[in-house]
Parts: sequence; structure tokens; C-alpha cells
Amino acid sequence: MRVIGMISGTSADAIEAVACDITGAPPHLDLTVTGSATVPFSIELQKRIHAAATVEGSDVEAICLLDAELGERFAEAALALVAGMDLRPDDFDLIGSHGQTLWHAVRDDGSVAGTFQVGSGARVAERTGITTVSDFRSRDVAAGGQGAPIVAYVDWLLVRHPSRYRAIQNLGGIGNVAYLPPLSDADTRPMAFDTGPANVLLDVLMTLLTDGRESFDRDGATAAQGTIDEAWVAELLRHPYTARRLATST
Repeated sequence: MRVIGMISGTSADAIEAVACDITGAPPHLDLTVTGSATVPFSIELQKRIHAAATVEGSDVEAICLLDAELGERFAEAALALVAGMDLRPDDFDLIGSHGQTLWHAVRDDGSVAGTFQVGSGARVAERTGITTVSDFRSRDVAAGGQGAPIVAYVDWLLVRHPSRYRAIQNLGGIGNVAYLPPLSDADTRPMAFDTGPANVLLDVLMTLLTDGRESFDRDGATAAQGTIDEAWVAELLRHPYTARRLATST
């Protein structure tokens, strides 16, 4: 199966699109990445996304129009990736489009009441002609999950080891980890949960430190010049979130 996957993360600075060939069937899949593209958002669009992700800065019309606009942007990103690979849309079987998260409603007790992404999957399907699936987090929440992280099942299928226990850490806008027991352990359940803020705060810091000239820490060059403040790390690790019963999302 030839698939395109797309997402815009918490930083809301670009669409990441990846093409891959998938073979096999659960619980054993093989995945080969065959192409990728990054389609940046303008600063103006990024600001509108961030505004729409606040109670004070959004309204129902703005969100409705943003959903439609981002659907068009995601479709354009998919078509650009296809063209860059010198292929046609009908060479692909499926698009998985996560869209852009605007709101993740976590209750005080750590449970998730609902989650909301924009980037109309219907528009992606209509513009590309490729079968499109979307709204992954909402289905996970409906099934009793946290809606985050959404990569754990893929980790489960792709990187479980015959005999070793593994933890796969992802540093996106929000950090998350997937704990994967080996294939030889049929009794231990896998687990995935958010570990706290990651690039979303680093991007804000870079914007402030450079007076807006940089919106992220390219290759981690700025962070690499610093030293770890162990006292601050210890303080952060005392945050009530770290005491919540797993699995949790931020």
C-alpha cells in the first residue's frame, strides 16, 4: 500500500508530508519512506492558528474558515509531494491527514473530555482524489483513550523487539513516550503518554530571544551552547502532572 501521511504540529509552522510504502499486516508491518516534503506556513497564518487556539482570540466563523483553508493547504501539500516524486495521485492508495490541533480538553482529573482538529479531510479527498482518513484523536477519545499521543500504535507495529523492552521518545511540540514490551512478553501491556512540553516552548523562546528573526532552534545549535540547570529540572519534576496515574496527556 502506498500512503501519504500529513500533520501540522503544535508549533503550527508547517505541514509535514511523508510518502511511504507499507507491506505486511498487523502485528507485523514494514514501512519504507519514499518521499517527504515540508510546506511552511506564513507568519500571518501561524498567528491566526495560534489565535484560534485560544478562548479569547477565536470565534466560530474564524474556526470554520480556518478549517476550510487548512484543508486546502493540506491538499496542496499532498499534491506537491506527489508531483515532486514524479507520480500521479492515482498512484496512491490512501492519505492519512491529522490536520491542526486547536484544542485538547483535559479535565482536572487528567481525563480528556474532547479534542478538536481542523484541516478539512473532505477537502483533502476532494482536491486530491485520494481516499483520506482524518480526525484520529477524536476516535481515540471516543474509544476511551487520551487522544494523545497518536503515534504509539505505529511504534507498536514497527519497532517492537523480539526480546528487548523499548521506550520510544518523540519530541514534537509536546513530548511523548511509547513503552513497548517485547514480542516474547505477551502479558505486559504497551503504554504511551505525554511527557511534557518540548518544541512548542522552545519555539516561543527562540522567537523572543531573536526578536522574531528565528522561530525555532535550528539543529539545536542555541540549546547546545547552554548548560543544564539541575535545580530547575528538579523543580519541574515536582509538577503535579508527573504524579498523575498513567496514561496521561498534557
